[in-house]
Amino acid sequence: MKAEIASIVSRAATLWERLDYARQFQPSVSNSDGEERAAALLKTWKSIAAGDDDEQFERRLRWGGWTEDLVRRALVTESHEDCPGWSITLGAIIAAGATASLESTRGDPAIRAHQPVPFEELLMGAVRVARQRVALGSSKRCAPLAVYLERDLLMRLSTLAFPAFFPEFEAERSQGTVLLANLLGHRAKPSTEPYLRFASKHLANGALQLFLKYPVLARLCAQAIDFWVEAVSEFRDRLDADWDLIGLPDEAVAGVEPGCSDFHHHHRSVYVLHWDGGRRLVYKPRGLAIDVAYAGLLQWLNKKGAEPPLWVPRTWDRGTYGWVQFVDHRTCSTDDELRRYYERAGMLVCLSRTLQSSDLHHENIIASGEHPVLIDLETLLQPDPHSSAALGGFELSGAEMRSFNRSVSRSGLLPLMMGDAYGRNFEDVSGLGGIADFAGKPVGTIDAINTDTMRIVPHNEAARRRPNNPFPDDAGDPAGYLSAIETGFSRLHELLVHERELLLAPDGPLRELRMQLLRFIFRSTSSYAAILERSIRAECLSDGARRSIELDAVSRAFLHGTGKPRFWPILAAELAALERLDVPVFMTTADSTDLDSEDMSPLPGCLEDPAFVRVLATVQGLDDADRTFQLRVIHGMFQTRGRSGHSAAHCVCTPTDSEPGEPVTCESAWREATAIADQLVGGAIDCPDNGAAYWLGLKTRDEKGFRQFRPIGDALFDGRMGIALFLAAMAAASADSTYRQVALLGIEPVLKLARTQDREGRRRYIHSIGIGGLTGIGSTVYGLACIGKLVAAPEFTTHAAWFARGLTPEVIGRDQQLDIVNGTAGALLALISLFNQTGDRELLERAEQCGEHLLNCREPTTCGHRAWRSPANTAPLAGFSHGASGIGLALLSLFARTARPEFRDAALEGFAYERSLFDPHANNWRDLRGGTAPYMASWCHGAPGIGLARVAALQIYPDEPLADDLAMAISASRGLSRAPVDHFCCGEFGRVEFLTVALEETAARLRANRVLADKRTTGSYRLFTDIHEASNPGLFQGLAGIGYGWLRLARPRAFPCVLTLE
Repeated sequence: MKAEIASIVSRAATLWERLDYARQFQPSVSNSDGEERAAALLKTWKSIAAGDDDEQFERRLRWGGWTEDLVRRALVTESHEDCPGWSITLGAIIAAGATASLESTRGDPAIRAHQPVPFEELLMGAVRVARQRVALGSSKRCAPLAVYLERDLLMRLSTLAFPAFFPEFEAERSQGTVLLANLLGHRAKPSTEPYLRFASKHLANGALQLFLKYPVLARLCAQAIDFWVEAVSEFRDRLDADWDLIGLPDEAVAGVEPGCSDFHHHHRSVYVLHWDGGRRLVYKPRGLAIDVAYAGLLQWLNKKGAEPPLWVPRTWDRGTYGWVQFVDHRTCSTDDELRRYYERAGMLVCLSRTLQSSDLHHENIIASGEHPVLIDLETLLQPDPHSSAALGGFELSGAEMRSFNRSVSRSGLLPLMMGDAYGRNFEDVSGLGGIADFAGKPVGTIDAINTDTMRIVPHNEAARRRPNNPFPDDAGDPAGYLSAIETGFSRLHELLVHERELLLAPDGPLRELRMQLLRFIFRSTSSYAAILERSIRAECLSDGARRSIELDAVSRAFLHGTGKPRFWPILAAELAALERLDVPVFMTTADSTDLDSEDMSPLPGCLEDPAFVRVLATVQGLDDADRTFQLRVIHGMFQTRGRSGHSAAHCVCTPTDSEPGEPVTCESAWREATAIADQLVGGAIDCPDNGAAYWLGLKTRDEKGFRQFRPIGDALFDGRMGIALFLAAMAAASADSTYRQVALLGIEPVLKLARTQDREGRRRYIHSIGIGGLTGIGSTVYGLACIGKLVAAPEFTTHAAWFARGLTPEVIGRDQQLDIVNGTAGALLALISLFNQTGDRELLERAEQCGEHLLNCREPTTCGHRAWRSPANTAPLAGFSHGASGIGLALLSLFARTARPEFRDAALEGFAYERSLFDPHANNWRDLRGGTAPYMASWCHGAPGIGLARVAALQIYPDEPLADDLAMAISASRGLSRAPVDHFCCGEFGRVEFLTVALEETAARLRANRVLADKRTTGSYRLFTDIHEASNPGLFQGLAGIGYGWLRLARPRAFPCVLTLE
């Protein structure tokens, strides 16, 4: 068996081990099969690590210290490490399995006949090896725990082995039995004979043949045994040593719930012990000095008058590990208890913000009667990463996000909608907002375990009550107790201000926090979990290099910039932990800016400031203005709960001749525009890190309408560029310098980038935001050109042209969105607008490149006309924002400047396709997006946006079919009922703008007056369909756009139509 284990060790070697070996021994790729395999693995690696980007992958190799030739040799070279420790364990596992029988295995105490574990017979050899090495039975107090811990180990091994063992079992059994089982369901008792033959066959050699085919599985199983033995032995000894110290009962422990946390430090995790009398105790394999310090701070606050008083469980810190009193989940029984619960929750929001805590999500808080109790405090103080060490896409608003993250938003206690690692399945994960029962998520579950018909079937997880839910039933809503949260927050905030001098004193209650060891959250655990799950698929378990490549998905965030990030050494530490199935952990102390990990040397200067310094600065900055701002953020975070959107509903348009009421006057429109501009000026927040102004708003995160409350970005559509454009127009209309000043402060990060001529920054910025006319670099170009003209700043035109030069043929050619909002057509209109101001031929050349890209991206349609489809849709769309109207107008505008007929012809063909989607019965154009109403009537989709495109198109190219389209759009828009929302994109002001541009001014002013009447009744504009007084300041879906619409009504034809990027 020695040769077989040597083969397993060699093929299980990680990519990093193989690279070290290849660098040292210089092996060669000996045959064409090896060359093909190396090329295939290299291609896969580039896709996973760099998204198939050649430049990024070149950086991955270069920064790793490897050449492509070395990598090719390493990918087909098997390392020859001599007898690593885990190989000895693997030999013992194989020997233990080979000497067992099915009958003896089934009688093992770790196996439960009524709860089978997939392939348990083949894995019990590993469990027996672990059992012999730990000998829990030698401790009378711990002996009853053996069956719990060993069964947990068995289930962990099964989770690892199933992706490999199951396809092997499938290949050997009769597929007819599976088909029959699917037809009969549970009516027939499944046979076990074929499964037992499979198990017996492989048990005879201790699963050696399976391990030879899946050497990575062999390595992971052997390491799991080694780590389990180490962790369980350590736990046993610590429990025996501390029994009397903690004051535990005389009788032995009755049971234990292992694996109550993620794996760190060689599979160590939290255990919950319980005794027959009902007592429970939590074991944590890390020091708990921070927990003790936190308890002392709460006791000090209680003595100083914190009301209602806060409670923490008792803690025993033992240096490198500790014990904690178990916190029972108990619901509140009265409304008074609930109100006190949420007052205490507000106090925790205040305290966690003061301490700059993070990661206090729903798993780290327990509702124990009227007490919300934090149960994981390793992130109680959380430092900021150094600004130069930021990962991911380039963000001009990075300073603003850092500023916002020092608010109450950071802790994770307040409502926070988050998706999985792939940006899907959004849910509220917060400590206070995420109280809903765990939804029955669709998962794959194993049915008919260890029978001939064993298979994976879709299944919804059973709903479970979340322990942070204080309500006695499922109808409770934390938003109903928002006032209690705000009361608790304000009370503790006032107490902290009153006791500030004592808090900041050298011997004050904060002093115990100064030297504490803290965990720094570098990357979300959910990201690591998703990558680890993918890394135990069969193809990864068969080749160590292939699994390493899968894990190297973590490197992608490091590769966006051309310079090696300061955090680069962290990548190797992450990979080392992930290779052994640990979640990486990075530590610092509260008075340091260095990071440390068991898998890397200390990394100096990675953090902006020591965490304790930030705490002192926060306490020093507590005042009335701070309290008001934090309450504003609390209110905004609660607006993210639920889901809805900006969109108008299904619209069938009935023609009418007039609207009821009176047309709005220019004076009324001006008053509304001024009021909104003043509101935006008042809502601007000064960013202390860069001197810019920013705004907070609700951001819809996905197509299901989930929202986040955060600083808005820099785009024209929903960011600072759009707000600045409106304020610049107000400055031009009113000569009020305040509007001009705030507008320029809002776009200061964009201006700074242009002034510094940072080409690498520009490249990364475009890579991050795309090229669209409303969300990408096109919006920057258009916005700067417009604002410069409005505020008489000709240098802005130069800045806009500098950004436009970032639209290289390569950048344009990569775009797949194509539309006005996110893609090439929007960039094209922005370039034409800037060319019209400057006459710069280079801009026109780039516009032509955009046009040629659009020509090349047309697809045939069922009606015979070619049009444009984005990857998210199954067919080309109608409409302005994402459809043929916007793209066609862009091409026709290019034709007007170049006289190239192919651009005109493509535009007209796109309009003809769109015409085929008109439904005379609905008097509207069909909306072909999946999952939406079949008809919308707004700027983005439907008659108003299509009509705007036709008005602009007819000014360039008079054409009877276009005129007919316009007439249909006017007819449809006149007959529309009140939209659910008011803004430009999907609401009333998009309709008002179209009617104004179409010279239907009376109809436009009648609709606008109806909006004004509703606003006077309700006190606010409608920005979302489900919440009033929502904070959304942007141009297309927020207040700035409504303000701009009022300004256009107050000063007709004085300002450009931004809906067509005029």
